[in-house]
Amino acid sequence: MELGIQQQQHYASNRRSFLSQFCVSVISLRGLSPTLASATTVDLPSDKSEDVADDEGEPAFHSAAYGLEEYNNSIVASRDTNISPKEVYDTISSEYLRGAHAAAIAKNADTSSNSSSGRRKRRMTPKALDVGAGAGVSTEILYNMGYQTIDALDWSGKAWERYVIDDPAGVCPTSVQFYELDDERYLESWRRKYGGEKEGHSEQEEGANGLFDAIVFNFAINESKAVTFATELLNKDHGILLAPINTSTDYWLKQRYKVMDASGKVLWSADDVGAWSVLFQPDVTQDTCQGIWCSPYNGFQKKK
Repeated sequence: MELGIQQQQHYASNRRSFLSQFCVSVISLRGLSPTLASATTVDLPSDKSEDVADDEGEPAFHSAAYGLEEYNNSIVASRDTNISPKEVYDTISSEYLRGAHAAAIAKNADTSSNSSSGRRKRRMTPKALDVGAGAGVSTEILYNMGYQTIDALDWSGKAWERYVIDDPAGVCPTSVQFYELDDERYLESWRRKYGGEKEGHSEQEEGANGLFDAIVFNFAINESKAVTFATELLNKDHGILLAPINTSTDYWLKQRYKVMDASGKVLWSADDVGAWSVLFQPDVTQDTCQGIWCSPYNGFQKKK
């Protein structure tokens, strides 16, 4: 029997609501409040997508902020974050991240066909880390590129809640997990779970060791932080990190986009993307962060 239009809309609304709840489950189940979320670390959950191709039957990730971006112009998404200029999302869609995705697909196919029944299969979907996910536009870009297993994080969950959770158009499949954490607390949580395993693992085990095929930063960072994330969290064979890096350490008024491999080697850099000169919000975790985007003006509490 076919459902009536109202019944279909009601079913779709309930399904979207259920899927969206997963994206905030990491926040709510850990007891993190929106303003104090940065006061703690979390225990990262098991990676349920590591052994499967993807979550069949679920709709694709969608943020209601997707499509609002404009060239050479930022748009306020919340008090704590902006939707970046469209040049940023064009850069995320670059050949480097697409190449990492293709390499992950090829490697996954090879390891799956050669794996024995007694060995844990490597996950089948390329995995990305979206740092400073904000309203979820960068998350959707990555998802549409094929990175359908994503850890998205931001110290403030306000924009994510507005555009992904509360907006009726927002959709979040269970393969996308959001953490209301800054990057330093996430890294500490990641090291607690995976740090003891990352040395001496086989290629087939890389997925089980929490390594990412792509990492994207959506705020300005110092080069030392980029190198740390690249060398610790990237897949050693083909992983790629993209970040806006300060032209000088702790100088937050100008950045240069850089692409790094898992050794920290710079593969590409650019001061300008199209007509836009690379300039992002500063890293709130740094003591040298100053201005309205930084503590104490934004309520962020630095890890002690």
